[in-house]
Order: sequence, then C-alpha cells, then structure tokens
Amino acid sequence: QEVVQVGSEIILHICPFYVIFCMCEVFSGTLKGLGKSLTAFIITFIGILLIRIIWLYSAVLLTHNLTVLFMIYPVSWVITAAIYYVYLAIKKWDGMLDVTSESRVIEKIRGRFGKNKQPQK
Repeated sequence: QEVVQVGSEIILHICPFYVIFCMCEVFSGTLKGLGKSLTAFIITFIGILLIRIIWLYSAVLLTHNLTVLFMIYPVSWVITAAIYYVYLAIKKWDGMLDVTSESRVIEKIRGRFGKNKQPQK
C-alpha cells in the first residue's frame, strides 16, 4: 500500500510536466533535422544530465525529501526546453522556422499541380 502511495505521488508530480518533455524532444529533433546534431547533444547534455547532477547534490542532499527528488525530472525538462527555445529563437535559421516560408512552398506546389494543370509526364 505504501508503494502505491509513493507511485501515485510520483505520477502526480511528473505527469503535468510531461508535455514539456515532449517539447524538448521536438526541439531536439528540429535541431537534428537542421543538421545541428552536436548542438542538440550539448543542450540535452547540459539540460538533462548536468542539471540533474547539480539538483541531486544540492536540493536532494540538503532536504532529504522524496518530493524534491521527484521534481528532478520536471525541473530538468523546463530548463532544457528553455535553453532549446532561446537557442532556436536566436538562430532563426535564415527563415527555415518562418511559417510564411512554408506557406510559400505549399503555394508553389499547388501552382504546379493545380486543378487546371496536369502533371508533366
């Protein structure tokens, strides 16, 4: 019964932040798709690994509280997502992250294969 209670407490603390973890994965995949795999690795290494080690050696050892230990995941996810967001916002990748450039590509495709036009054989 105690194990179920602890498991429920873990879920209560981690699940609301799981969306942020998904954002980290999307940001990481975006950088990898743009050919910046090393940058994605460095940001993930800092945000996930180093932040967790610092959290363990500071907050957990000072408080000896199980809830503080559970919060290691959401804290590292939030910090990692923030680092990714700032990096992508600063870089902008010459319009690759611009929504209008995507719509221009879609319009070009529609222009080539419009209703009145047949694809070239």
